[in-house]
Amino acid sequence: MLLARDMHLGELVAELNRYYRGVLRCDPSVASLAISGAFPVTDIPASLALLETTLPVRISRTTSWWITVQAR
Repeated sequence: MLLARDMHLGELVAELNRYYRGVLRCDPSVASLAISGAFPVTDIPASLALLETTLPVRISRTTSWWITVQAR
């Protein structure tokens, strides 16, 4: 689990990217949003789904290996 406490979204995505086998990026327009919570590093899709439910962001999948977190 990755524990975030008042972390910027860009930092969280960068940390999650360490556990992802593809490319995981955060759009600069939402990178400064604050987030707190526990995110499973063994299930990146679940972690990204949590972001979509708690922040005004959407997950854009360019390919199965390239994911971007961007404004909704």
